[in-house]
Amino acid sequence: MNPINKKVSIVIATRDKAIFLKEAIESCLAQSHCDIEVLIVDDASRDDTRNVVNTCSDARIRYIRHGLPMGVSKSLNDGFSQATGEYFLRLGDTERLLPRALEEMLKCLHSHPPSECIYMNYYARNVKTHYQSLKELPDYVNSPNFNRTIPCLLFSRLAYQAVGGYDSQFEPVEQFEFCLRMIKKFELKHCPQALAVLLSGPNVKERTLPVKQGLLRHVVRYKRGYTEKISFIQATENFFRELRLLSRGRSDYTLALVQVFRMIIKMSWRAGFVFAFLVVKMLLIRPFLTTISNGISKIISNIIASVIKLISLVPSMPPMPKMATPDPKDLWRRFKILLIKKMAQKYTNTTRVLCLIPQMVVGGSEKVVGDIVGGLRTKGYTFFLLGAKKENNKWCKHFSDLFAGIILLPEQFVNIYHSSQEVYFAHVADMIRILDIKMVLISNPEHGYNILPQLKEEFPWVKVVDLIHLEQYAATTDTLRWVAPYIDRRVCISQRLRNVMLSQYKKENFKSNYEPRMVCIYNGNDMKQFDPDQLQKGKFKKRRGLNPDAKIVSVVARMAWIKRPLLFVEAAKALVDKGLADPMVFVMAGDGEDTKFVKEKVQDYGLQDKFILTGMIPQNEVRELLADSYLFLLVSELEGLALVAVEAMSMSVPVIATDVGAMNEAIEHGKNGFLVHAHKNVVGDVTAIVEKLVKDPALYERIARESRRSVLAKFSLDTMIENYGRLFEETLQLEPQKPESDPSFSAQRSSSAPSLFSKLNLPRLAQQGGHVK
Repeated sequence: MNPINKKVSIVIATRDKAIFLKEAIESCLAQSHCDIEVLIVDDASRDDTRNVVNTCSDARIRYIRHGLPMGVSKSLNDGFSQATGEYFLRLGDTERLLPRALEEMLKCLHSHPPSECIYMNYYARNVKTHYQSLKELPDYVNSPNFNRTIPCLLFSRLAYQAVGGYDSQFEPVEQFEFCLRMIKKFELKHCPQALAVLLSGPNVKERTLPVKQGLLRHVVRYKRGYTEKISFIQATENFFRELRLLSRGRSDYTLALVQVFRMIIKMSWRAGFVFAFLVVKMLLIRPFLTTISNGISKIISNIIASVIKLISLVPSMPPMPKMATPDPKDLWRRFKILLIKKMAQKYTNTTRVLCLIPQMVVGGSEKVVGDIVGGLRTKGYTFFLLGAKKENNKWCKHFSDLFAGIILLPEQFVNIYHSSQEVYFAHVADMIRILDIKMVLISNPEHGYNILPQLKEEFPWVKVVDLIHLEQYAATTDTLRWVAPYIDRRVCISQRLRNVMLSQYKKENFKSNYEPRMVCIYNGNDMKQFDPDQLQKGKFKKRRGLNPDAKIVSVVARMAWIKRPLLFVEAAKALVDKGLADPMVFVMAGDGEDTKFVKEKVQDYGLQDKFILTGMIPQNEVRELLADSYLFLLVSELEGLALVAVEAMSMSVPVIATDVGAMNEAIEHGKNGFLVHAHKNVVGDVTAIVEKLVKDPALYERIARESRRSVLAKFSLDTMIENYGRLFEETLQLEPQKPESDPSFSAQRSSSAPSLFSKLNLPRLAQQGGHVK
């Protein structure tokens, strides 16, 4: 029998969802693949479920009812134990299959190479607004580090028996835990078509359930050893914040904590103990320590105030304002800023710029800020930095040296839910006043955006410029769209990103005068440092003991899910299986939370002799790596415009990248590089391109030459610095003005915080240059 024509058993476990059930059943009966059975397991429903099933008169329907509630896992296992098909599919009562879903999934499942389980893309539909959006799942979810539930998973009877069914211990994330076990034993195949509809919105789920499920998925990963304790703690603290926002009062919040604790303790005693400790810490220990800290503050406040008074007597410094009630934390903050002011005295007759970033880490957006500072600090500008959490590496040390002064806040200021916006603004306000700041440059910090109304109210002469790096991140999210009137100039790193932002403005009927404020400046690369004619080839190969004839396929990226390093390994395996990787070596430069899983995957595939994982390497070794690379492969899930790809192209290295963000503004497919779909057949497309380049050396040479030529002018660092210098000069000449009132923005902004100066007892400042009167 043709395997595509084999019987499929669909199990629908339901309880009190009669209003949704009929449509789910009808979607099964309407399948073009007719050899099916639909097993409906009623877990002691109290509504009209039985009558709904009876109205669907079809011999392929079988109804199973529990006398008492047994839970969704027991219901599913009962259904599958009585199933007679060769393939199984779990369908939720709020899920619908499109008519050709089973037919297309079975075709894809048995296409080369065949597999035992498959998942698909789907549409999400809001039951209230009927708005429907496409949800494209990644092409690869075989990582034990993935954190998503896969709906409508189709798998064989063999796979179900090997995995062992659903485990009631892990409800309500039993599907996620089941998928984890499935991934460990079998390769999941991806059907790129959207073949199902999932309902969302009111009356489908209680509003806190997604937040609870998010934490419980972390519990499963923690129990299975797929995540570290510190990651689970961070996820739990995020959960506390999100749950508090969704809860309808303290009693509702406390009840939800108790419910979640009962779920966690059922899954893992170890995770339950950690969760209980964090709850006690949040509700009891932290308030107790705060009380003690306030008592100690009263004792030492006079001492610190005296020190500040002595520092203020230095002739080059302005006197500190008097405070009605000295706070040691405020005084210590001013003390640090005054020291920076003293060190920065050598930077006279310069325009002072304050840069705001979320944290000091190795990242693309941080590199852009560093390039701007490095290029303009010799052109009449002095830069200061406010951020949080510094990584201990050479790159961050070099980044720090670019600034005349730095204030680093505690780690919790990375997340707006873990820190105080008032304290953050107090730091910014003090730096503006004491350091005579003329411009604020914002790169991604949510706190930096949220304080803009207060900043423009208290310091209207200060110009604000922000850098927009990525779609659906920081300034491009719906929650921060309201900040537009408070920003003098907005810089998008690609034309695509600028068009996306303008389309959002148009969609929301924002005023047209915000459009001229938005400009596009491409990130730049130092073409002199990344010049293949100036670098001696063979250094990296010699350093790593490689054969001089080895062809290196490289990637330089953080080992994180957004970069999909495991998909890189998957592509390497496909090239080895195809016989194309005989002279090839795969080099992954970077570090991150997925490093452990990459090493495991390389070992599982037996590719240890083919892989080199360098960890984080200095910039000079990155250049040596690119000089020796045959290809550069970047398979990211999400990118703005990856500067590392431009660096590779500058070195005349052909780049194969996923077509995400604005990558197509740097790479023209088939002309100076190659682009592949981000979610459809990534590995197959990469393999086909590599095979073409290996078999056609003339094509390879042409792409390599065109790679460098195409990026020389458009993405040079000199051009970038020149554009930013012109932008800064024009922005500083703008007349101070209050942001215009726009009802469209006001409606989006949830609340307008009162002036923080009134809360912190800080003096109102003169509005001529920012000096204290």
